[in-house]
Amino acid sequence: MWSSIGEGIGLFLASNIVINLHRPELLLPSMALVVGLHFLPIAFAAGFHPFYVLGAALIVAATAGFVMGAPMGGEVSGLMAAGAVWLASGMAIRRDWLAKRKTPTTA
Repeated sequence: MWSSIGEGIGLFLASNIVINLHRPELLLPSMALVVGLHFLPIAFAAGFHPFYVLGAALIVAATAGFVMGAPMGGEVSGLMAAGAVWLASGMAIRRDWLAKRKTPTTA
């Protein structure tokens, strides 16, 4: 719960800071950084190691966006972050489907 609250506050702060600095090209990398950081305490609290990997992938995407700079940095960061989240979602759906296939149904 606290990690998600921190994420919401972090996204609000990051977007306001970026807008007030007149650096809109840093919006996507900063958002990817906040979302990536929010997965780390969740991974620790839940003992779910794939969230460490997802958090690290989002932080790498954010770093790439900051390093590349405008205008490509934001686009690359956004696409990398979206790809990481989509890949993680697909892997989670696959894991659930496989788990349901192994579980015998009771009638």
